[in-house]
Amino acid sequence: MDWVEPAAGADKTQAYNLMIAGGDYPDLIFNSDIVNNAASHIENKVIIPLNDYLPDYAPNLWALMQGNADIDKAYNEGNPHAIVARDMYYNRVKKFVGAYAAEMGGVDLIVFTGGVGENSCEMREAVCTGLEFMGVKFDPAANKGARGVNKILSAADSKVKVATIATNEELVIATDTYNLVK
Repeated sequence: MDWVEPAAGADKTQAYNLMIAGGDYPDLIFNSDIVNNAASHIENKVIIPLNDYLPDYAPNLWALMQGNADIDKAYNEGNPHAIVARDMYYNRVKKFVGAYAAEMGGVDLIVFTGGVGENSCEMREAVCTGLEFMGVKFDPAANKGARGVNKILSAADSKVKVATIATNEELVIATDTYNLVK
């Protein structure tokens, strides 16, 4: 499966239009703004929305997109669709970490927070594995079982620190609301 991810900061609509004009059709398009602006391509059958086909032909990807799949369970049971979906997702997160590190000329800290970042030991390890060239020395023992806590997940001598920080969305919403109305 091929997809093209525009560089960080690139105009995604322009990148999409260049792909179509050059005949480089991606297998998937994840950006809903691009899909919403692609009506003429859909009308002319240059691209085909797959929503009607996913439930029958890619049920695990469909379930993941609906937000109700237990991908980790299916992954651990060896479901090939779940393996592809989870690996693609983890790889996408790793690509974003690398792209932003390149944009910023390096990083001092990688923070995992909110939802899956805060609660998935597997995702944090998959993302950080292979980032040693950036100075990341990930500590799998520190990562193991770290869910919903504030914790350093890198080795003491790691040039780039890795951490998980528990979120408190309710506090952020309350603070923002208070600051808007005061």
